[in-house]
Amino acid sequence: MNNCRSKNKDDEYHAVCRQVVSSFCEHTAIDGLSPKLKKIQDWDNLIARLEQHGLATVTLNLIRSENISINSDAQKTLVGLETRDRHRWRQLQSALLDVDTAFRKSGIEFTCIKGSAIANMVYPEPHYRPMDDLDILISGSEQKEAQRALADVGFMTTMPYTGHLRHHHHLPPMVRGANGSKVMVELHTQGLSRDHSLVITNDNLVGPRYQFEINGVEFNTLGHIDHLILLTRHTFSRRLEIRLLGIMDILRYCSRYFNEIDWPRIQKQHPFILNTLRCLYPVTGIPEQLKSVVPEITTIPSGIGEGMMPLTEIRSRRLDFWTKLKYLFLPSEWWTHIFYNVPPEKSLLTVRFFYHPMRLLRWLRLRL
Repeated sequence: MNNCRSKNKDDEYHAVCRQVVSSFCEHTAIDGLSPKLKKIQDWDNLIARLEQHGLATVTLNLIRSENISINSDAQKTLVGLETRDRHRWRQLQSALLDVDTAFRKSGIEFTCIKGSAIANMVYPEPHYRPMDDLDILISGSEQKEAQRALADVGFMTTMPYTGHLRHHHHLPPMVRGANGSKVMVELHTQGLSRDHSLVITNDNLVGPRYQFEINGVEFNTLGHIDHLILLTRHTFSRRLEIRLLGIMDILRYCSRYFNEIDWPRIQKQHPFILNTLRCLYPVTGIPEQLKSVVPEITTIPSGIGEGMMPLTEIRSRRLDFWTKLKYLFLPSEWWTHIFYNVPPEKSLLTVRFFYHPMRLLRWLRLRL
């Protein structure tokens, strides 16, 4: 009974996290959020869930903008987390400006991907979008030069990758500072891991780069379609629970650049992006303008919000043999529809019995 009650509470907190993202899509979700927050008894649990999904600062600013009254201690905790996120962004911003100076001096072309670009392009303030590190896409031929340039501005290389990680899609992280001031840069030669069949490099982008600005300095990032390819593929990589921050990134990007995105080209050449957006209807909904290009699904798969457990976790967890097989071969229906680009109205039988086992074999070979 206690386990059941605990699970219900956990589902309740997760529902609040989803509604925070939904509030970006439709105002009715904001109206329903206030009474839910007033009923929360275990704020520590809810805040832990918000942190897990990268939504603490977004939630605080939603509470402020809508004048939602919440527990005073919880408000103080959220303010503290916002202060941390603001300070963290200042550190990352300073590091990114130094990276730009070092790379320009060395003549290295680079592209900002993931957090540093998204935070500046689609959020009201960059610190709304928490980040752990800076992801920089460079050409494979410039790896050594890029590492030397970062060393010139105080970054140190960490332990080299060994085994199958020798062919990882990014180099071992380079770190500057210590403890609370530590900043990490990951130099990517590919935007996505080798586990994906798609390849994103500086030399094979779908379209021209886009730019964003920090303190008057212009940075290159991916164009719209390349960005959506990266966001949709990266968000739905293997993880047991899909992080809502990734979904928020996708929805905000599509909304912010809706009129600039070449939707007919996406429909023709990259339909998995539209299928991914369709599968977000039962999770958080989608912004109103997207509904003109993304039809609502008529069949809702099971396992909404769930993904596939990472292979290393399946191997290391103390689970019985049959449970491990289940995690390997039967990830959630919802995630499988997204990952294998199967519309929710269509059967997964071919994927379950052929494509997914073949993908598992490919992942295994990459790790030998």
